[in-house]
Amino acid sequence: MFGFGKKIKDPVRGTAQVVGTSGLNPMATSQTCKMTLVVQAEGMAPYSTEHKCTAKASKWPYAGRTLPVTVDRSDPTRLRVEWDEVPEAADVHRDQAAALVDSLRNPATMSVQAQPYDPSNPQHRQALDAAEAATGMDLNGDGRVAGRGEPADHIAQLERLVALRDSGALTPEEFEAEKKRLLGS
Repeated sequence: MFGFGKKIKDPVRGTAQVVGTSGLNPMATSQTCKMTLVVQAEGMAPYSTEHKCTAKASKWPYAGRTLPVTVDRSDPTRLRVEWDEVPEAADVHRDQAAALVDSLRNPATMSVQAQPYDPSNPQHRQALDAAEAATGMDLNGDGRVAGRGEPADHIAQLERLVALRDSGALTPEEFEAEKKRLLGS
């Protein structure tokens, strides 16, 4: 389950997105952490894995961080985080603050990742759909997970809307607005 201490026989470089990690003792300078990762490496399909290793507190792998890794192509559970390439948290925070200041001064130059989520922006929808497909989670609360199709309850909800329209409880305009809201279009 964990890649702790295994030799990498067929190495390839990649990245690991930290989805979850064990807590950091605030008094520690380093400690063992258990991480849930989504790994991407050249020539390999993305996959999730559990990994256990020792990390410095100043480079702690909080959820949302991307780490440089070396993966064993023949056994993807074998991976090594390239800690020498991971920036210190203070440096990351300083860079994020500088990027935020720049974006506030000139919103036109704001990167897609730094912009607030806008469901009408195709780049934002695509990024959210990719994240939902990778995690299997409904991240925007719309009742569906991208890549998994519409849930069965949407059909029941549509049938209720039709019945309300047919009974006169909803006007045709109200029906269309609710249908669009339900279908996310």
